[in-house]
Amino acid sequence: MTHATGNATWADTPATSSLISAAALEKDEGAIDSLYISEYGSKTRIVRPLFTGMITSQVVAVTADYWISSGVQVIKDTDSGWVVPGGTTPSYYQIPFSGRLWDIYWRACFQQSPAIGGAVAAKICLGGINVNANTIATDSRAATTGESYPLCWRPGLAGLNAGDKLYFNAYSTGTNNMGPCFGWTYPNITIRDAGPA
Repeated sequence: MTHATGNATWADTPATSSLISAAALEKDEGAIDSLYISEYGSKTRIVRPLFTGMITSQVVAVTADYWISSGVQVIKDTDSGWVVPGGTTPSYYQIPFSGRLWDIYWRACFQQSPAIGGAVAAKICLGGINVNANTIATDSRAATTGESYPLCWRPGLAGLNAGDKLYFNAYSTGTNNMGPCFGWTYPNITIRDAGPA
């Protein structure tokens, strides 16, 4: 039949020639769910895990090993992973879930270091505070009369599981002050989910 509008003849609704099965719709939705899990680690998340914090005011005289235990100002902690037990017990970041890659960054800032010829260092430890058995990243710098910035960086670290703990260490061969440095440079820690493992 020809219509004055020029439209084609109406077809039956629903058109039996182009039915979409429930199985096909489930397959499409499953693909979207998989992409969402790949991006965020879970269907119920809306952001990837991220922790960033810095020591903005505290100055610590570091002699030998010093474990970050207090003084960290939390800037962002999507999963409440930063744990501060209190006192001198080392603080740590607890990995929220398994199956992801993690970018881990720790920069210590030593100011007006008096131990000329000595060294300062930063370490990231996994699962405990034994620097010989648990260190997964380390960096050392010569201590000078100005400033030194040891920096640990582990991009795309695989194999971490939910509940794993990351500890952060500063070290000095003599007594050096760690804290905010010239130009508003702070000791800082960043941990972020870098995607699926």
